[in-house]
Amino acid sequence: MLFAPHLIGKVQGRAFRNKNECQGRRMASLNEMLQSARFTKYYGLEDHYDKQMARYRQDELRALLRMKVCLGTIWPAAAVVSMFAALAVLLTYLLLPVACQAGVTRQLCWLLLVYCTSPLHSGATDSLPATWS
Repeated sequence: MLFAPHLIGKVQGRAFRNKNECQGRRMASLNEMLQSARFTKYYGLEDHYDKQMARYRQDELRALLRMKVCLGTIWPAAAVVSMFAALAVLLTYLLLPVACQAGVTRQLCWLLLVYCTSPLHSGATDSLPATWS
């Protein structure tokens, strides 16, 4: 869960690059057709260019859809993460004084505060004051 936004971001980046490449191929095909308009009309190649541009456009739309799905996944995930962070801070604020008044030692209150406010902190005991050790 922790690395999911990173992976989704990678997928979105690849989709963005793919969309730009498809768009570039489509525009190159259009420019080629416009540069040789007389040749295209004379030999009746409009259908060829039309099919080619339609194929490139479908690839571009597929990459664009992938980008939109990634964006639609990232935004709710970001909202949930901020909501859980706010909930952890609120619970720490509300429960820490209650735990300290219930006879829990200062060391345990300190550990509870450190682990609740930074759940990824691995060395919580390293930050204890020297007098508490």
